Amino acid sequence: MACGGADVMSKTEKIISGILWLTAIGLIISQLFGCSKTYLEPVEQLPIEEMFQPESLRLSKVKQIDSFTNWNKFWLSTAIAGQVADTLTTFDKLDEGYIEVNPLFGKDPDRGLFIASKIAATAFVIWMAEYYLKDDPRQQEYRNWLYGTFGVIGGSFALWNSQQ
Repeated sequence: MACGGADVMSKTEKIISGILWLTAIGLIISQLFGCSKTYLEPVEQLPIEEMFQPESLRLSKVKQIDSFTNWNKFWLSTAIAGQVADTLTTFDKLDEGYIEVNPLFGKDPDRGLFIASKIAATAFVIWMAEYYLKDDPRQQEYRNWLYGTFGVIGGSFALWNSQQ
């Protein structure tokens, strides 16, 4: 935005710019180093003696593949940050006299309803990644995709809002 011939960025725009840069850097790093992929170790053959042990003893030796990795944490934080940035920029623009273009909210949405819908959407994505897909061996990779996509969508809306 220009003000008196000089470019002035609001605090919200600076936050959004930082979030978008971090997301872009994270995407580049994950693609360069293959961090978005999940690799499983090959299954080892059990000796005959261990085949007849109670299942609880055998399961204790299995490596847990559903652990939350650093990349999962990064993309979850990106998803939350993207939604928060969208909410903040939407409220900034509504205060400046702009209207909401999402027909589900109307031209001047109730802020409580708007925040509640963001929380519900975020909770749904987390539920999908953590509970619906919990038995899938590629859960870690799916987490990255779900959280990353949700974060980029929120960040894109925030960027759109800040450019108006």
